[in-house]
Amino acid sequence: VRIGPLADTSASAIRLGTFEQVLCAAPNWIETHGTIAHPDDIPDPLPMAYRFPGSARGYPWAFSKNDVFTEVNPHASVRFDDLDTYVEAGRAGLGPICVLSFQAERYIGCGELVQMLPDWRGAAIEVHALTPERRHRSRRVEVVLDWLKHSVLV
Repeated sequence: VRIGPLADTSASAIRLGTFEQVLCAAPNWIETHGTIAHPDDIPDPLPMAYRFPGSARGYPWAFSKNDVFTEVNPHASVRFDDLDTYVEAGRAGLGPICVLSFQAERYIGCGELVQMLPDWRGAAIEVHALTPERRHRSRRVEVVLDWLKHSVLV
């Protein structure tokens, strides 16, 4: 399963769905620093941000509202290349985080994180399954692909 843009591949790509980027922070960070109501309100530099593993390249934050699109490439004092650690740092109140919806939804649901920019849509990131051509896929793989398409992704 690949999240994000696909590189050229000889495998067959099956689109499973999309996730959206979500900007959120711990309630104690919001109490101290205030909420972020517009992408222009995102602090620069941030206390922390995520970067792609093995790369110095940061993870861009993209948002849209009506016909307005904006992308933020945050500068940060600390960059994490491990997403779980990045989310835990956000939950601990070290700063706002921008992650995919599935990475934040359980923490938002229980109040450990608060979604910011609720009127803005985060960038949609496509999710694909890479498999051999259909004629070479087993029935088991077909069953898992069907389950992924209908149960996991919206």
